[in-house]
Amino acid sequence: PINLTSTQSQSVLLDYVEPFITYGYVVDQKFDWANHAGITAGVRSDYSSAFGSGSKPFTFPHFNGYVNLSSFNFWGNLEKAIPQFKIRAAYGKAGIQPNAFDRFPGFNNQPTSNQLAYTTPTSQANSALNVEVSQETEVGTDLSFHVSNGNWLKSINAGFTYWTRKTDNAIYTQTLPPSTGATSILTNAIGLSSNGWQLSLNIPVLSSKDLTWDFTANFGHQTSTITHVARSEEH
Repeated sequence: PINLTSTQSQSVLLDYVEPFITYGYVVDQKFDWANHAGITAGVRSDYSSAFGSGSKPFTFPHFNGYVNLSSFNFWGNLEKAIPQFKIRAAYGKAGIQPNAFDRFPGFNNQPTSNQLAYTTPTSQANSALNVEVSQETEVGTDLSFHVSNGNWLKSINAGFTYWTRKTDNAIYTQTLPPSTGATSILTNAIGLSSNGWQLSLNIPVLSSKDLTWDFTANFGHQTSTITHVARSEEH
């Protein structure tokens, strides 16, 4: 068969290997009480060779739950006007680890005439580079309003969510004074805080034997603030 070795000459343009080790465990459990309520909780713990010097494993818990008030007997006559009313909440943490070689010093290939030399990169390695961690909390509701019994505008379905998010040790490249021998360094430089809301509307405008017409609209708003910027000297 014809393959690469069948050609008169061969050359390798790029040969790149990025070894790293990541290990950990995940525990997750879910409980549901009929259609009345439910809860899911779990935890994930990871350790990686890409974590910062002397770093311990990072643990990320998560939780979410709901209560379907419209499924209880006390809802009674309200079901005619509001056939569904559910309250929900969630919390979770997650992380972004550095790339495999962001912590280790290396060299760049620099052709010199017909020889090959090595130079130090302009970006300084940071052995203390750590994991970027975010945590988010949200609360919301899903509800339906009964409008009519005909084919037109039977109901209005809505969902609303309010959320907040906080990010610590966001990974960012900061500039360095030329006297340090490098122009930049990758650090856990930034803290971020965000919050916002989301609203969704679904209206079955027409539901007949021959035609179905649904109207859907989504709205949202988000605000983000930089809460902390580390100085390059701190790293």
